[in-house]
Amino acid sequence: MQGIRHIGIYVKDLETMISFYKDMFDLRVIVRQKEFGTYTDTIFNEVDVEIEVCKLQFNNMTVIELIHYMRGNDIPNWNEQIHQCGKMHIAITVDSADGTYEILKQKGCQLLSKPCNAPDKKARVFFARDLEGNYLELVEEL
Repeated sequence: MQGIRHIGIYVKDLETMISFYKDMFDLRVIVRQKEFGTYTDTIFNEVDVEIEVCKLQFNNMTVIELIHYMRGNDIPNWNEQIHQCGKMHIAITVDSADGTYEILKQKGCQLLSKPCNAPDKKARVFFARDLEGNYLELVEEL
């Protein structure tokens, strides 16, 4: 095995989420395409699947893949807690935890905690949710 290829996030509003991730984390679009047919039907184990995919890349080459499932997308139950088994989050290194906190607050994101220093004093960290409720861990390396 070589490592993690990308992080995939299923989204309801692709345009809004592309803008959010591009603007918030200075990402660039490297792929934007619709996918359908035998391949898509096979990997999703469904019939007549159509998705639109946008891959966004950080400067360090890490990729976030936003996937819009075009046959509908049920609203998930966001009442769960981040520490429940099976829940996931994306940890993103930022220049300033406090500055990022304020920007996310202005964008209307749910802030789950305030920035605080890790016990080893090597990072300042907080949790939030993006515009569609996906968990984010924002980390400033100290």
